[in-house]
Amino acid sequence: MNWNEAYLDEAEELPITERHVISNYEGRLVIIGDVHGCSEELEELLQKPEIAGAQVVFVGDLVNKGPDSIGCLNLAQKYKALCVRGNHEVAVLVAYNMRKEGKAPLSKYAWTDQLSSDHIHFLKHLPYSILFPKHNLRIVHAGLNPQISHIKEQKTINMITMRDVLKEDNKWKMCEVKKEGSIPWAPLWQGPEHIVFGHDAVRGLQLCEHATGLDTGCLYGKRLTALLVPENRLISVQAKRAYVIPGIPKRGLIANTIRLFFWMAPVLLPLTFKALNSLQGTLTNRDCNK
Repeated sequence: MNWNEAYLDEAEELPITERHVISNYEGRLVIIGDVHGCSEELEELLQKPEIAGAQVVFVGDLVNKGPDSIGCLNLAQKYKALCVRGNHEVAVLVAYNMRKEGKAPLSKYAWTDQLSSDHIHFLKHLPYSILFPKHNLRIVHAGLNPQISHIKEQKTINMITMRDVLKEDNKWKMCEVKKEGSIPWAPLWQGPEHIVFGHDAVRGLQLCEHATGLDTGCLYGKRLTALLVPENRLISVQAKRAYVIPGIPKRGLIANTIRLFFWMAPVLLPLTFKALNSLQGTLTNRDCNK
């Protein structure tokens, strides 16, 4: 079995009765966008006073790519957080199962050897959606087919991978990446529930009439964003640095050199400008004294 087949099998493995959860919780919610293992930023966000007492909910992709996925899982469990299944949670479960079978997962999943039994239980039982009827909100990771209103008729693989839709024969085809003629699905969603989702760091914050996208690219050096409900208020924290730079491989001398430049740029550029200004001042004074 190749990786893609294993991924699809794991994505569909959750029993149908557990795929779409209805929560009777009626209190305040804090819904957090894609974290991707950025535990420092997550901890900073969770310590904000505005969040105190609210039920923490993640839109998926809590783990992977970033520096500390284990730390993020520990924080989720510490805060008794709810979370929906994202494509990266599925990928982690595939990697874990490969390791159990004595196969080596891809190197980017090496960290999965640190997963505890509690972590695995948490990941394996994540639903594809959580509905909060009191708030008329449904949480999914990636998106929903705008032509299908009944959640059980949605394809679960689309719910963790789609970003766009493309019109073909008067029907919407779900697209994981942008294609010629494709458009974002969120502005087309007409309800009945308001959807809160992630998975689209390129578009960033999306504020549509019936959908809100919260992936604001913390992993890429931007921000980690949360939505407070029922206040309908956004709060966020700045990323400590860019942990991944789009389009640059993770390994290799050139990749590491470019990555080091981006990490150091916030420190080096102000110092460089200060030195240039100082030099300019020195040259100006010398010219005036001639």
